[in-house]
Amino acid sequence: MNKPPKVLIVDDEPAILKAMQINLLQRGCEVLLATDGEEAVQMALKEKPDLILMDVVLPTIDGMEACHRIKSQSTGFIPVILVTVQNELKNKIAGMNHGADDYLTKPFVFEELNTRVAAMLRIKRAYDDQQTASITDALTGIYNRRYLQPRLKEECDRSLRYGQPFACLMLDLDHFKNINDKYGHPFGDEVLKQFAARLREHIRRADIFVRYGGEEFVLILPETDINEAKRVAENLRDVVQSKKFVAGAQSAAVTCSTGICIFPSAAATTFDSLLKRVDEALYEAKKSGRNCVRIAA
Repeated sequence: MNKPPKVLIVDDEPAILKAMQINLLQRGCEVLLATDGEEAVQMALKEKPDLILMDVVLPTIDGMEACHRIKSQSTGFIPVILVTVQNELKNKIAGMNHGADDYLTKPFVFEELNTRVAAMLRIKRAYDDQQTASITDALTGIYNRRYLQPRLKEECDRSLRYGQPFACLMLDLDHFKNINDKYGHPFGDEVLKQFAARLREHIRRADIFVRYGGEEFVLILPETDINEAKRVAENLRDVVQSKKFVAGAQSAAVTCSTGICIFPSAAATTFDSLLKRVDEALYEAKKSGRNCVRIAA
């Protein structure tokens, strides 16, 4: 089921705030409220609403400045409709120059408000769908390599800031070329899809699962030490080998090799060294006969 759109309303007039809240709740929106510019900026960055309706005249900082800060500090697209009594063209241009996506003049009728809200939410959904497609592997439905680097950098920064280690696993399907050669690429694609589906059933929602390329996958386990990482890796290895992969009349036994590196650790003290060392650990697993787990020295 799709989540209801989250809309942040920012206005220092209680009557307007309440009326807009009731209207949007009746239209199936989740509604957040703020009464000054500073509060709006903090709430927008924390809650990441799908749309902001913001008065221009506000306490602390005005709506234009709040809009500018939200647009410059947010990592995603949050459309902003500025609401004001100032109907002059220069004011609308100023609002757009501060990053606003639309402009609504007071007094307004709810029919116009709802039309503008619906239009902006359509634009937001289209943007989000496009972003999701760009970081999703089309075959397996998990994240792709484009998503990995910035997210892995983010995890490294968080780990160093808060002193919480995480584990990075690199998994590779053993002798996958032989599977493609023997059964054909359509069956090989089914193996990749089923491999990803099996692992997703046995990892946490907070874990980050990525198809790194071909038959290689990366799994990031936040707040995980070496002992827990090895337990997870061995469990996933067993999940893969315990049951044949089946598509139509074809079936094949498949195993995987896994390299592990903990960050930060003696093996990896920087973001740049992490993927290199986990790849080396995977290579050691391959050299050791495959279908095994090796840890970066």
